[in-house]
Amino acid sequence: MLPHESAWLSEAWTQTEQLNFNQALATLTREPACSGYSAKLKARMLQVRILLRMGDHLKAQNTLATIDTTALLKRESIRLDGLRAFFYQCTGDVKSFYQAVEKFADADISIDTEYTLLKADALLTEGSIEAARECLEKRINGTQNPESLYKLYNDLAQCDDRFGLREQKLTHLRQAWREWKKRPEPNAIEYLIHNLAIEMVRNGELKNAKELLNEVLSLINQSQPEQILMWHNVVIDTAREAQSVELLKVAYATFEEHFPHWNCTAAQKLTVKITRLRMYFNDGLQSDTKDFVAQIGEIFDELYLLSASEQLSALKEISHNITQVILTNKGQRSVIAELNGLLDRCDSIAIALSDTVKAQLETLPPALVNQRIHWLGLQHYLEKIRIRQSTASFPKQALESLFKCQKESAELHQSKRIHRVAIHAWMIICDEYVAYLDQFFSHKPSWAIDLKEQHQDTAISALYAAEEILNERRVSGGFEEVMVGVAYFYLKLFDDKAAAQYWMSQFDEGNWSLQHYAQWFRDMYSWVKSVTG
Repeated sequence: MLPHESAWLSEAWTQTEQLNFNQALATLTREPACSGYSAKLKARMLQVRILLRMGDHLKAQNTLATIDTTALLKRESIRLDGLRAFFYQCTGDVKSFYQAVEKFADADISIDTEYTLLKADALLTEGSIEAARECLEKRINGTQNPESLYKLYNDLAQCDDRFGLREQKLTHLRQAWREWKKRPEPNAIEYLIHNLAIEMVRNGELKNAKELLNEVLSLINQSQPEQILMWHNVVIDTAREAQSVELLKVAYATFEEHFPHWNCTAAQKLTVKITRLRMYFNDGLQSDTKDFVAQIGEIFDELYLLSASEQLSALKEISHNITQVILTNKGQRSVIAELNGLLDRCDSIAIALSDTVKAQLETLPPALVNQRIHWLGLQHYLEKIRIRQSTASFPKQALESLFKCQKESAELHQSKRIHRVAIHAWMIICDEYVAYLDQFFSHKPSWAIDLKEQHQDTAISALYAAEEILNERRVSGGFEEVMVGVAYFYLKLFDDKAAAQYWMSQFDEGNWSLQHYAQWFRDMYSWVKSVTG
């Protein structure tokens, strides 16, 4: 999109860059009746990109399907092919994304930055790091556009990261930063500024990271909620990386200063309140339990502001947070009782909305991977509620549905070549089975027998499926936790010390520092080590 486009199209593009997606969509509806083919095409393509950014993948898919391709020029055809690839990338259809990128002509990749970025991302994801680097460097040498350069340098830094070239990574991120400042684009805050600030901290440059974040704050539009929230989240992540309580407090104080003045809808403000519950808890800044209970009560009073699907996502988040607070208040009976009352209220509201989940799963096509996975996750959440609510009889139907949902999630990811997520989805099946087995043995021994008879084979098949991916893909990073998980479940399901020792040795060969992992993972590692020796 170029500045000389007709006024309404240029306005919509500017609003999109400023992250004002609803305003941009409204502007696009004012398309003049006399608009030519080229302007209409650009409007529809921009609409697809906005809908993808907003997470409305189904509407984006429908809009993409309505684009008239009968009179495309060469440049328009290139851009539309790039948009299709971007659509597959955003919706999680990795298989179709790779297929679309494979059709890109080398000549087009060399002159179109979006083509270059998509191609490099596909190569990087598949482990062809050197080819991805070559692709990016070739395009860097052929452009002087600041917007193109900051994106290219940022992605080149990711190649450096995969090679373990820390100094080069920081150098390329600094180059991206210099180009970004020439034409600040708010969208880049969540990846470029985040990457640079974190890398500065890891390089012992906390002071420089703070100066960077302050400069970014001065460059963005502080009257735009989306921009200040994006900046705030980067500051939070930077403070966590630096383990700086001082920076963490500054970040929250800045947020509290701006939040009351944001031009948000009541629903948007409620959503922010909900997401902040867990953030405050995880950062150790949550108020006392009494205040926490009061905050939850206020949220319940305002839930009607959200759509049914938004309510379900909110309730899932709130339930998780309540469970966290319960674990920190062990032994305080009155407090636990009050918190359990809140949890029961969450459960009852969520179950009443179960038809919404059913309707979505009946209509969403598998091609919209990310959205289908989202709704399968909500169905999984509902089945866990039903299992928790079962007191008189074995929750056979709920357990069957729970494992069915998770199996579909794993198989869907695997069919789309999303191996990194698929392997974790298979492991969740093992984790759920073992957790419920232990729980039932403690309180309902007969239920444990029923669970074992009906779902042990499900867990074993999931373990083998995860191990198969691991055997094929463990040369790629990101599977370290799974190695220990596979060892753990070999012990839990088979008491197979030899298999467990093998996978522990695979993990140990990487010389990974356990301090970079969560406490639950360190506990799992220690337990497996204590058993296998």
